Amino acid sequence: MLILISLPIMLSAKDRDTGTWLDLTVSKKVGKTIIGCTGEFYTRSDNSSIDRTSIGLKAEYPLLPWLNGCLGYTLMNYKKPGYLELRDRFYGHLESFVHYKGFIFSLRERFHLT
Repeated sequence: MLILISLPIMLSAKDRDTGTWLDLTVSKKVGKTIIGCTGEFYTRSDNSSIDRTSIGLKAEYPLLPWLNGCLGYTLMNYKKPGYLELRDRFYGHLESFVHYKGFIFSLRERFHLT
């Protein structure tokens, strides 16, 4: 169903650009809370230029057996022609999940302010 809905968008694309997005998270559980450090590396223009790098901190906490809450901060470094642009991002998200026969199905709603 998703493929059928997105088919008109895919057919109307005029440019093709490939890039790589690497996201690394290191976390430690402290009681019920999960504290983590994140890093991100993003390229564009057919992997010929670095678009963004970032580092951040986050904390997740289980609110209900099927719902987690998270708060975090990210410092992003955007590469613009001729200069670098630093941006702060504060975010929070709620993530619900269901365990079914060895699989985890989750839905996350994220709010952020840059």
